[in-house]
Amino acid sequence: MTTTSSGSGDWSVRISGGLAVDDDVVIADGHTVTLDGNAPNCHAIYVHANGTLNTDDVANILTVDTETNFGGLIGSDYSIYIAGTLGANVNITVAAPVLTSLKLNGSSGNLNNVVLNNGSFTGYMEAAATIAGNLTITAGGIVTNNNALTVTGQCLVNGGTLTLGSSTVDFGNVEHSSGTINGNTATIDLNNGDASGYIWEQTGGTWNYNTSTVVCKENGKHIK
Repeated sequence: MTTTSSGSGDWSVRISGGLAVDDDVVIADGHTVTLDGNAPNCHAIYVHANGTLNTDDVANILTVDTETNFGGLIGSDYSIYIAGTLGANVNITVAAPVLTSLKLNGSSGNLNNVVLNNGSFTGYMEAAATIAGNLTITAGGIVTNNNALTVTGQCLVNGGTLTLGSSTVDFGNVEHSSGTINGNTATIDLNNGDASGYIWEQTGGTWNYNTSTVVCKENGKHIK
């Protein structure tokens, strides 16, 4: 079932079922909806081209747990389909046990933190994406499909799989403790180190570098 926003305002008021909604959610054209708490049971999220999704607290998390075509509004199944505007600090956790498509950026704004934590999930990026905060892969995986990916903060792989393609990806820094990173032919730009001085720190997991190129753009940082 698909639930569509009834107007502009707080999620708890404008989405039928409120923060406990257990349906696919569509932010309609012309509506600005503000996530005013955690929404842990949302099936999937679609922000229309002239819709806006905001949050009133950086701690709020929207969790999606399946895929859909939103009642035929789009041509194939997605867990996240952003066509419109994202306000600052919108965080999404993907707990969907599916192989699906992802559209993470729309006309304006970027997701803040994105977390993948279901071992049966694989998300295929259908367009270039920018994440303003961190990308955390605890379980499951993401495939860039040769699209550009920018993670302004940290790319943390502590399980699951990150599969890059032939495009350029930009990370603040990489922490890799378990799981797998497949570099393929990507150019990987590392832009700033973490608090311990590492710009790439691998303490476990598998790094399949293939013919990828890693470019360190900050002096005085460590690679491990």
